[in-house]
Amino acid sequence: MQFASKYILQNLGLSNSEIDHNNVTMIAGTVKLQLKNKNDQWEDFKTITMFKEVDKTDKDGKPVTDKEGNPVKVKVGPDLNQILNATDIKFSFMNVKFKVTLKNNDKFIYEPNSNINFDLWLSDDIN
Repeated sequence: MQFASKYILQNLGLSNSEIDHNNVTMIAGTVKLQLKNKNDQWEDFKTITMFKEVDKTDKDGKPVTDKEGNPVKVKVGPDLNQILNATDIKFSFMNVKFKVTLKNNDKFIYEPNSNINFDLWLSDDIN
């Protein structure tokens, strides 16, 4: 992210001089992660559960039960299909606030007044 941060700040209107002579830190905001599926639709990122218990099913998809008729539980690993099948990834930054500190005088700090919204897209498309 360090590599991209300079270009993000330039696109937000900061000059090279401002970026080179100051440390810019994100101090507030919300980030939403979305993934584009094979149908070219954006989906919100689904939380990955490392291991969870689910009802065991047979080869026909019917629930397997024990001698008392209770469902048999099995542990399954994380479902990574959403990530593995994504064609693009988008981070939406909302209500972002920055703190700017001079590199040669860390006692001089200011915070711009506005909340900023922007998207960061990661794609394997070659233009």
